[in-house]
Amino acid sequence: MYAGDDLVIKVTAFNPLTGAVPAGSTVTVNAYSPAKDPRTSADDRADPDHTITLEYEDTLLAYYGVLPTTGWESGDWTLQTAISGELDGHEYRTVTLTDG
Repeated sequence: MYAGDDLVIKVTAFNPLTGAVPAGSTVTVNAYSPAKDPRTSADDRADPDHTITLEYEDTLLAYYGVLPTTGWESGDWTLQTAISGELDGHEYRTVTLTDG
């Protein structure tokens, strides 16, 4: 993916007890620059570089959002996806941006 492209984010969650999609939850994605390590550093985790709240899309049965990466530096960005409400949890992913 090139710096400046839109990062399309789709998160599908379900309640493992009921199998239902928790449509009333809040899903937030925090993006951390390549210099930060939010997995191990509480200080880095407390200071995301970009944040987006995803909207629930009935047609997708998922949370969806678009995060522009214009002006972002190249390298490995860490994304933290957090869900709260009916379910609580988070996970980390890495997205590599290159100069385009």
